[in-house]
Amino acid sequence: MNNNNDLSIDHNQTDELYTTQMKQESNINKKNTKNTVENEIEERKYKLHLIQTLQEIDKKDNNHKQYENDITSQFNALHNPITNSKNNK
Repeated sequence: MNNNNDLSIDHNQTDELYTTQMKQESNINKKNTKNTVENEIEERKYKLHLIQTLQEIDKKDNNHKQYENDITSQFNALHNPITNSKNNK
């Protein structure tokens, strides 16, 4: 009878160990999932920042091209007034 109690205790200890291990694995999985999600969020923020930076560069580039075209037009108007006046008629 004493032998059965020993087996019963071992069985209970095994269950406790198993339960503890499952909880630990669950906590590890939760932490891993949380870290994965946080990393993905940071990666998306970084990509969004890159896209916004590229859009700003494109906008500035377009503004510079427009400015360059305006300066070229003004230069041509000042240095070729006859040609421009013929074109305007």
